[in-house]
Amino acid sequence: MAEQNTTLESLTTDGRNLLSVSHPSDAHHEFERWADNVARWLDEKCPDTGLSAQWSGLPMSLLVVGNEYDSSYIARKHFNQVVATRLKWLGSLGQAINDARKTPRADTHESDSVFSKIIELLDDSLLPHQYKVVVRNDVRDAQNSYGAAAYKACVVMLGAALEGIMLGTLQRSDVITHFAASSAVPGPIRRIGSRHPGLADKIGNELSFEDYKVCIHDLIPGSHALGVDNIQDFRNAIHPWKSIREPLKYGAFDRSRALHYLASFEKIVEALHEWTP
Repeated sequence: MAEQNTTLESLTTDGRNLLSVSHPSDAHHEFERWADNVARWLDEKCPDTGLSAQWSGLPMSLLVVGNEYDSSYIARKHFNQVVATRLKWLGSLGQAINDARKTPRADTHESDSVFSKIIELLDDSLLPHQYKVVVRNDVRDAQNSYGAAAYKACVVMLGAALEGIMLGTLQRSDVITHFAASSAVPGPIRRIGSRHPGLADKIGNELSFEDYKVCIHDLIPGSHALGVDNIQDFRNAIHPWKSIREPLKYGAFDRSRALHYLASFEKIVEALHEWTP
């Protein structure tokens, strides 16, 4: 764990000081300590960003190989270049952090409240536990994307979460019981056998997003107006060809557009949360 008083500036100073360490063995071992300290600091201050991995993948000191140190001019020149490369990397990181501080964060008050409500509905729903976990993670990723102004990524993750909600709803135990007892079931369920003992697994293995959508539309009154089709449209934005062929639909994403689809997603979650067969 990094020391409490460790900062990017102090780590940068430690790196510059390496250039004045004369003995190759001492310089090499000081470099290793510095590289490890920076990696630990990045793990603590910037978790789950990959920055620590990027740092660890930068060039290393070759002043000591095995049990022998190299005092040649070429080895020292390489060492200085390695340190300079890493100092430049830290400088770029510092600039990015400073720019982020200066850039006003988009007002996320409205979206945060919607995301919180969605999570509450999920936690309180009849979805199987494993779907609650998966969908909650997708919703969190959508929220993080929105907060980072990555609006396309936000809507794509809402599409993934929607698929999980629909599939989980169709696999609820009360819904499976309904399918087995009813003579009026959605076409995709009838196709795979509504009374099959492994129906829940067959729904997950054999039906598509389009099938889930058909089932939801058939089962839940008013679901056609909830935005299921639109959310799926924007999940399709992961395909580059769609962005090229339909730029007005898939090529531009902004905050207001993402909020529109977030509102639709909230309505879908509310409807599925309240519905029982």
